Amino acid sequence: MTTSQVLIKLPSNLKNKVKTIAQKEGKNLSVVIRELLEKYVKERDMENYIDDLWRKIGEELNPVDESRMDELIHLIRKEKNVKSCD
Repeated sequence: MTTSQVLIKLPSNLKNKVKTIAQKEGKNLSVVIRELLEKYVKERDMENYIDDLWRKIGEELNPVDESRMDELIHLIRKEKNVKSCD
């Protein structure tokens, strides 16, 4: 991954507070700002959001093994026939 520099202006007190907190976490100011920007983009990147949503839906649905598809279709149809006879 190539990197490039960005010059930003912050109020001195904000810079000092962030730097102090970052040091307590074993990080430097650049790492904290990079993490915040990555989070910002991730939260606002619609394509990424949709991909995550589909992934979560897939995990919730517990995908069916294709090799069992015929068996499951047969069982579902059998259940519907039993219910319609009730």
